[in-house]
Amino acid sequence: MNRFFSDYLARYNKRELTTGIISLVLGAGIALANSNFAYNAICGPFPVTGEDVAKFKRTNLFQKYFVLVRGQHVLHTGLAWQRTRTHARKDSDSNVDQSIESPEYYMDVLLVDKLLLPIKTVTQTENPVIIGELKPPDESVIKLLRSQTGEKAIADRILNVELEQSNSFKATFGILLFFTGGLMLFGLFKAYNALFIMKDLEKHPLGKAIAKTGGFNAMRIEIDQDFEHVPPTDSGKKVICGKKWILIEEMGIPKFIPFKNVVWVYASNSPTSQFMVTTNVYSLIVCTTDGAECKIAMPNNEVDANVVNIGKNAPWAMLGFEGKRALRWSAHKQKLIAEIEQTRDQLLRKA
Repeated sequence: MNRFFSDYLARYNKRELTTGIISLVLGAGIALANSNFAYNAICGPFPVTGEDVAKFKRTNLFQKYFVLVRGQHVLHTGLAWQRTRTHARKDSDSNVDQSIESPEYYMDVLLVDKLLLPIKTVTQTENPVIIGELKPPDESVIKLLRSQTGEKAIADRILNVELEQSNSFKATFGILLFFTGGLMLFGLFKAYNALFIMKDLEKHPLGKAIAKTGGFNAMRIEIDQDFEHVPPTDSGKKVICGKKWILIEEMGIPKFIPFKNVVWVYASNSPTSQFMVTTNVYSLIVCTTDGAECKIAMPNNEVDANVVNIGKNAPWAMLGFEGKRALRWSAHKQKLIAEIEQTRDQLLRKA
């Protein structure tokens, strides 16, 4: 006995369960990888002394690196990072023109407990109380700072660590928590549905959908018989045509649609830009008697083949895109649907 409907739902549930498990594992992995950051964002900033900073090594799991340092004085070094823009000039003998923008950040030194802590700030400050992130320094900058002192005793007091002024840890953690929590909730929802809710075919969203067209058991048997000719190799396709039904997957969500409900079928080609590269995305659009539009992305050759195939099974449906059809579908949808239904009923009576 053919079990197309139940076998298809079993594969769908397995895919949903896999998606749920992957999402849960990925979310847990992101949370674990950022556990130290979370610890600092929740519990920090940690008050530290110059001696604490001198011992800093960013290697431990629960290292305190989001800190508050109370120094005695900020020493301005004159070091700053500036962006230079170079562009061609057409109105002079010079080939290029350079413009120097405002500094992106400054590198000063904070005097704290007789030690000198390099600090990176977006704006120069006189406030010796700095909140920020301790991190390994740029060795070239440390060498430059030490060479500018002129005295070895002072140069030796410059710590081999950098404090980057920042107070956005908690905001960043909020974004990370929202993303990670959302990912894990999504995975939990998918896994729970696949394991407990969707195992009952009648309670499955697809089961509820077909039940509205004539009762669950009767429609399930009809679908099983309708797709008995479908080879197993077609089970993974986004569009599968039976004799009276069409199975489509729109954005991973399957739908069973009776051919008698098909009003308009056409191919769509829309340019999409990703990473500064524009590509054409081909889609099959299926419009039905309930006013819905199903959009299924697929290769161009498959789109055309499906339009022809659906047209053979639903000869009353409009095939292909035309501006007049789009205008009527948008402005006079119900009237257009009524006309298609009348044509369908006439053809079915003649059959």
